[in-house]
Amino acid sequence: MENFKCNNIEYAIRVIRALLGGEMLTCNEICRKSDIPFACAKKVAAGLSRVRIIEGTFGMPGGYRLLKPLSEISLYDVGEAVGGTFTFSFKSTRRQNSLCPCERAGNCVVLKRFGDLNSDFGNTLKEFTLESLLGNCVENQQEREERKVI
Repeated sequence: MENFKCNNIEYAIRVIRALLGGEMLTCNEICRKSDIPFACAKKVAAGLSRVRIIEGTFGMPGGYRLLKPLSEISLYDVGEAVGGTFTFSFKSTRRQNSLCPCERAGNCVVLKRFGDLNSDFGNTLKEFTLESLLGNCVENQQEREERKVI
Protein backbone atom coordinates (compact mmCIF):
# COMPACT_ATOMS: atom_id res chain seq x y z
CA MET A 1 0.00 0.00 0.00
CA GLU A 2 1.16 3.51 -0.74
CA ASN A 3 1.07 6.34 1.72
CA PHE A 4 -2.26 8.12 1.54
CA LYS A 5 -2.80 11.32 -0.38
CA CYS A 6 -4.74 13.96 1.53
CA ASN A 7 -7.05 14.71 -1.36
CA ASN A 8 -8.18 11.07 -1.55
CA ILE A 9 -9.21 11.18 2.11
CA GLU A 10 -10.87 14.54 1.57
CA TYR A 11 -12.71 13.28 -1.53
CA ALA A 12 -13.89 10.19 0.34
CA ILE A 13 -15.26 12.33 3.16
CA ARG A 14 -16.98 14.57 0.62
CA VAL A 15 -18.59 11.53 -1.06
CA ILE A 16 -19.82 10.28 2.31
CA ARG A 17 -21.11 13.75 3.18
CA ALA A 18 -23.01 13.90 -0.13
CA LEU A 19 -24.70 10.60 0.75
CA LEU A 20 -25.87 11.67 4.22
CA GLY A 21 -29.46 12.19 3.11
CA GLY A 22 -29.95 8.44 2.75
CA GLU A 23 -31.06 8.54 -0.87
CA MET A 24 -29.33 6.77 -3.74
CA LEU A 25 -27.24 9.23 -5.77
CA THR A 26 -25.56 8.82 -9.14
CA CYS A 27 -21.89 9.66 -9.44
CA ASN A 28 -22.81 12.85 -11.30
CA GLU A 29 -25.10 13.89 -8.43
CA ILE A 30 -22.34 13.17 -5.92
CA CYS A 31 -19.95 15.30 -7.97
CA ARG A 32 -22.39 18.20 -8.03
CA LYS A 33 -23.03 17.99 -4.27
CA SER A 34 -19.40 17.53 -3.29
CA ASP A 35 -17.56 19.56 -5.93
CA ILE A 36 -15.06 16.86 -6.87
CA PRO A 37 -14.01 15.58 -10.30
CA PHE A 38 -15.98 12.66 -11.73
CA ALA A 39 -12.94 10.36 -12.10
CA CYS A 40 -11.95 10.97 -8.48
CA ALA A 41 -15.50 10.38 -7.25
CA LYS A 42 -15.66 7.06 -9.14
CA LYS A 43 -12.30 5.90 -7.77
CA VAL A 44 -13.12 6.91 -4.20
CA ALA A 45 -16.62 5.41 -4.41
CA ALA A 46 -15.15 2.13 -5.62
CA GLY A 47 -12.86 2.02 -2.56
CA LEU A 48 -15.64 2.93 -0.15
CA SER A 49 -17.86 0.31 -1.75
CA ARG A 50 -15.12 -2.34 -1.52
CA VAL A 51 -14.98 -1.97 2.28
CA ARG A 52 -18.80 -1.76 2.56
CA ILE A 53 -19.04 1.85 3.75
CA ILE A 54 -21.23 2.63 0.76
CA GLU A 55 -23.11 0.46 -1.71
CA GLY A 56 -22.93 0.89 -5.46
CA THR A 57 -25.75 -0.28 -7.72
CA PHE A 58 -25.32 -0.40 -11.47
CA GLY A 59 -27.95 -0.14 -14.18
CA MET A 60 -31.21 1.72 -13.89
CA PRO A 61 -31.76 3.14 -11.33
CA GLY A 62 -28.10 3.02 -10.29
CA GLY A 63 -26.09 4.98 -7.85
CA TYR A 64 -24.53 4.92 -4.42
CA ARG A 65 -25.89 5.05 -0.91
CA LEU A 66 -24.37 5.06 2.56
CA LEU A 67 -24.49 1.66 4.30
CA LYS A 68 -23.21 2.49 7.77
CA PRO A 69 -24.04 5.16 10.30
CA LEU A 70 -21.30 7.76 10.74
CA SER A 71 -20.71 6.50 14.28
CA GLU A 72 -19.43 3.20 12.81
CA ILE A 73 -17.03 4.73 10.28
CA SER A 74 -13.60 5.78 11.50
CA LEU A 75 -11.17 8.05 9.74
CA TYR A 76 -8.86 5.03 9.65
CA ASP A 77 -11.55 3.07 7.74
CA VAL A 78 -11.82 5.87 5.19
CA GLY A 79 -8.06 5.93 4.69
CA GLU A 80 -7.95 2.17 4.20
CA ALA A 81 -10.83 2.39 1.71
CA VAL A 82 -8.93 4.74 -0.57
CA GLY A 83 -5.79 2.62 -0.49
CA GLY A 84 -3.74 4.55 1.97
CA THR A 85 -1.86 3.82 5.11
CA PHE A 86 -1.41 6.20 7.98
CA THR A 87 2.25 5.90 8.82
CA PHE A 88 5.23 8.03 9.60
CA SER A 89 8.42 6.61 8.19
CA PHE A 90 12.06 6.94 9.06
CA LYS A 91 14.25 5.74 6.27
CA SER A 92 17.96 5.32 6.33
CA THR A 93 19.75 4.55 3.12
CA ARG A 94 20.06 0.95 4.34
CA ARG A 95 23.66 0.72 3.21
CA GLN A 96 25.63 -0.99 5.91
CA ASN A 97 28.20 1.81 6.20
CA SER A 98 25.51 4.49 6.60
CA LEU A 99 23.60 2.85 9.45
CA CYS A 100 24.09 4.15 12.95
CA PRO A 101 25.57 1.66 15.46
CA CYS A 102 22.25 1.00 17.22
CA GLU A 103 20.54 0.37 13.86
CA ARG A 104 23.30 -2.08 12.88
CA ALA A 105 22.78 -3.85 16.19
CA GLY A 106 19.02 -4.05 15.55
CA ASN A 107 17.96 -1.93 18.51
CA CYS A 108 17.53 1.54 17.03
CA VAL A 109 15.66 3.84 19.42
CA VAL A 110 14.54 6.14 16.59
CA LEU A 111 12.96 3.28 14.65
CA LYS A 112 11.25 2.02 17.80
CA ARG A 113 9.85 5.49 18.52
CA PHE A 114 8.49 5.74 14.98
CA GLY A 115 6.85 2.33 15.46
CA ASP A 116 5.26 3.51 18.71
CA LEU A 117 4.11 6.74 17.05
CA ASN A 118 2.52 4.81 14.17
CA SER A 119 0.70 2.52 16.57
CA ASP A 120 -0.63 5.43 18.65
CA PHE A 121 -1.62 7.40 15.55
CA GLY A 122 -3.43 4.42 14.02
CA ASN A 123 -5.33 3.79 17.25
CA THR A 124 -6.35 7.44 17.46
CA LEU A 125 -7.66 7.38 13.88
CA LYS A 126 -9.60 4.19 14.58
CA GLU A 127 -11.36 5.95 17.47
CA PHE A 128 -12.08 9.14 15.48
CA THR A 129 -15.48 8.59 13.87
CA LEU A 130 -17.03 10.49 11.03
CA GLU A 131 -19.90 11.31 13.37
CA SER A 132 -17.52 13.58 15.29
CA LEU A 133 -16.31 15.09 12.02
CA LEU A 134 -19.59 15.38 10.10
CA GLY A 135 -22.13 15.50 12.93
CA ASN A 136 -22.96 19.16 12.31
CA CYS A 137 -23.47 18.40 8.61
CA VAL A 138 -26.14 15.85 9.54
CA GLU A 139 -27.87 18.28 11.92
CA ASN A 140 -27.78 21.09 9.35
CA GLN A 141 -29.15 18.79 6.66
CA GLN A 142 -31.98 17.65 8.93
CA GLU A 143 -32.85 21.29 9.66
CA ARG A 144 -32.96 22.07 5.92
CA GLU A 145 -35.20 19.05 5.30
CA GLU A 146 -37.55 20.14 8.10
CA ARG A 147 -37.79 23.65 6.60
CA LYS A 148 -38.71 22.14 3.23
CA VAL A 149 -41.60 20.24 4.82
CA ILE A 150 -43.02 23.33 6.56
